[in-house]
Amino acid sequence: MAAGSIKRVAITALVVLAVGCARAEKTSPQALATVDGVPITLPQFKKKIASLRPDFVTLSGDNASEAAKIDLLSRMIQEEMYLHEAGRLHISATPAEVDERVRKESAGYGKSFADMLKQQGMTIADYRKEAKRDIIIDKLLASRVYSQVRVTREQVEKYLRENEEKLRKEGRLRVRQIVVESPREAGEILSELKRGADFAFLARKWSLSPDAAEGGDLGWIERGEMPPEFESAIWRLKKGSTSGIIKTPYGYHIFKVEGVRSAGPPSPHEAEAEAVKALSRAMSEELFKKWNAGLQARTKVYINYTLLGRT
Repeated sequence: MAAGSIKRVAITALVVLAVGCARAEKTSPQALATVDGVPITLPQFKKKIASLRPDFVTLSGDNASEAAKIDLLSRMIQEEMYLHEAGRLHISATPAEVDERVRKESAGYGKSFADMLKQQGMTIADYRKEAKRDIIIDKLLASRVYSQVRVTREQVEKYLRENEEKLRKEGRLRVRQIVVESPREAGEILSELKRGADFAFLARKWSLSPDAAEGGDLGWIERGEMPPEFESAIWRLKKGSTSGIIKTPYGYHIFKVEGVRSAGPPSPHEAEAEAVKALSRAMSEELFKKWNAGLQARTKVYINYTLLGRT
């Protein structure tokens, strides 16, 4: 499982952590929260809101809900907690690594990258700072979680035996998705895709789905696996084509078909690859939960809910 996906798993836990540990302490009047004594200030929080898409404000023009604010602050608390742990372990990011991350991510936008930053009230220096933090967190998760994942031959063979029918597919499509909260945001993303932006990049950047960290990759799916509102849309698409905006109770979806396979069982290599991916994902999630719970238990988090309510 990629880092962004695992980080999303922790958000709910961080909300509980923040609520459970919140209590009064002597901090700066501008501190919305502290993480092991490191403040997250009101100006930092407001700048983060400004960098988000307009849909942090509802379509009716109202300010974001308390739940949305708590979720955003929880993300910032989570990030600070991970960065604190990375510092303790002497994990850092080099300028060359930051350069490469920015190069790859800006390539997904082409000439519109500068416009995207401007729209979010960001400079390239701001973006580089965020990229550096992301790299450090990715390294932390890689060293404390991913490096512990070990899939044995016995586990793969057991999975193949127990999932033989599941692996025997009819027709299959390789699909990516982007899921966002509002039609306006979905429309902006669809426009960027039509201008040539990379689908996987936009999924990693904006999608709310846990598969966002993997570029929205849903893997190979067969008929009947997806909800009916998706089925009619994606099975009409040709390889390389993108759907329109599809509304569901989960949000607004955009799909891209990246591969088409005819009916029949997968090759031994394909079946084994699917088994390894499924087993690795399950192990990563279990290891992460254990590691993250331990980190939370030794992190002191305080939230100023009175100040948060005034934002």
